[in-house]
Amino acid sequence: MKRKLLGEAPTLVASTAGLATTAPAWIDGSHALVCAYDADRAGDNAARKLLQSRPDMQRLRPVSGKDWNDVLKAGTVQTGR
Repeated sequence: MKRKLLGEAPTLVASTAGLATTAPAWIDGSHALVCAYDADRAGDNAARKLLQSRPDMQRLRPVSGKDWNDVLKAGTVQTGR
């Protein structure tokens, strides 16, 4: 069963293993693109650059911690967009 995120587009999860500022070429328009970088200056800057290259991207920014691991450990799910 595929779960849907951001409307009806199938969701594909991929890691950039760092702060990529462009989306991999193999991610086409048939998948939702979500950026979940850390809530710090480096994460915000990389997300801004990624959004410039992919305006269809959605930024999910943790507001209850620096990164998503902090959110998971705290048991809260809040995002700043």
